[in-house]
Amino acid sequence: YRQILHKKADINLTLGKIEKSHADLLELLDTNIMVAVQLINSKNYKPDDAVIEKLKLIARNPFTPEQQRENTCFALALACDKRKEFLDASEFLRDANALVRTKTKYNPQDFTRRSTQHIRSCATAQGPERANPQAKGQPKPIFIVGMPRSGTTLTETIIGSHSLVSACGELSGMPKISRFINQNYPKLKPYPECIDELKPRMLAGMANSYVKNLPEEGQGALYTADKLPHNFINVGLIHRIFPEAPIIHVMRDPRDNGLSNFQQNFGAKFGGMGFAFDLEHLANEINNYWRLMKHWRKIGVPMIEFWYEDLVNEQEVISKALINYCGLQWEEQILECHKLERRAKTASVGQVRNKMYKSSAQKWRNYEELLQPMIDALDMSVVEFYEPDAA
Repeated sequence: YRQILHKKADINLTLGKIEKSHADLLELLDTNIMVAVQLINSKNYKPDDAVIEKLKLIARNPFTPEQQRENTCFALALACDKRKEFLDASEFLRDANALVRTKTKYNPQDFTRRSTQHIRSCATAQGPERANPQAKGQPKPIFIVGMPRSGTTLTETIIGSHSLVSACGELSGMPKISRFINQNYPKLKPYPECIDELKPRMLAGMANSYVKNLPEEGQGALYTADKLPHNFINVGLIHRIFPEAPIIHVMRDPRDNGLSNFQQNFGAKFGGMGFAFDLEHLANEINNYWRLMKHWRKIGVPMIEFWYEDLVNEQEVISKALINYCGLQWEEQILECHKLERRAKTASVGQVRNKMYKSSAQKWRNYEELLQPMIDALDMSVVEFYEPDAA
């Protein structure tokens, strides 16, 4: 019964039924203190002092199983942050990420090399031959890119609140297409060096493959929103395949962005998110992200770009600009985007159900000492900090 209750709570959290999820988990809490970790990770639960002290004993006990310690430390870092106990939060963040690093193999030089290849290979926004127009009746994709934890989920929720748009989450379509280019067309140079060799029929095949593999909620929709953050590396290819598709770039102050990544116990730690558990690797990821986005801007790929900080301060202004850029008519329910009924399995699963808030801006100042290795490693020749007084 208790296992089924736990699973039911997890499903309700995914569906955005936060209160129902909490009711089930709180019933389990009396006999399983580790349920508090799941409650804390939902972002909408404030544990009392007794729960915090029990979790601290587990986190600081060297005989606690490693996975349990890791999960507990990440949860305590979030709980202590909410309690404004920033020294304790920093302690648990260091311990949690150190535990992950012992089992994560991540090579930042590989990502730097990939980023450089994309910049060198994609020297123009449009290739020698233009892509064929999308077939009539196909869903029109909208792409939302940016660093993970930059506000891409919030942006997708705004776009997805429009009656004609289906919010599809983080889709693997574009990364898969890029990986299979050389398998499907073995005579081409290795991707991305071959990007200028792509013919209209090849690009049309990629477009059809992307649309065909949309999730259930995207099939038959007029517009779809794809918010895979790391598509920032695929912007050049996206524009070749879908030259009319709106590309939305969400920026966030790198110091807050880096902190938010370091605070998150990503499930994809053994894949593309391996950088998030080391402050210098985080800086490397941020540096390459800014290099790539500046390159796409330089060669003239059309995008709408804005700061997350401006979005939370000027929700209506930025939301109307986004809807207009996508070629859609404004609808009043978009300002109530947190009420959008949808599944969510990203790191923002708890936050996406809440009204827009401003408390995440400038949070890095509470962790300046912890973040110093990352800040020192940022390449200020390409990286930009948010300036609230800038026009």
